[in-house]
Amino acid sequence: MKHSKMKSILFIAIITISFVSCKNDVEEKKENLIEAKENVAEAQDELYKARLDSIKQFNDYKEMDKKLIENDHLIAIIKEQIKTGKKEIRDKSEKELEVLKAKNEALKLKIEEHKDKASDTWNSFKQNFNEDMDNLGKSISEMAQKNMKKTQTETK
Repeated sequence: MKHSKMKSILFIAIITISFVSCKNDVEEKKENLIEAKENVAEAQDELYKARLDSIKQFNDYKEMDKKLIENDHLIAIIKEQIKTGKKEIRDKSEKELEVLKAKNEALKLKIEEHKDKASDTWNSFKQNFNEDMDNLGKSISEMAQKNMKKTQTETK
């Protein structure tokens, strides 16, 4: 009888341990499922933000490309305007325009090379590129103003 009680107690203990461990396992799985769902939600949010950043970056590239094309157009206009000036002034102006055109082409190459790079360097690149673009734009504007003054003095 003692042996049978011992077996019963042992059997009840095994059942209890199994039940408790199964219950813990189920709760642990629930917690893991909740955590996994949170991770998926975070990943989807990060993906959404990355897509928005990518779209913004693409739009920034398009805007920069437009500015570079506009610079080419302005350089071409100035080049046409200086054709009517004196030869020495025209030659000097054409050399200055060639320098500006080379800078514009260098910026085109710079942006083209950066398009394939990681977006984490984008802000730094954009800041430097915008400074270069501003400097080039100022130089082109100054060149246009000088040309306007020269053509006005030549017509008098």
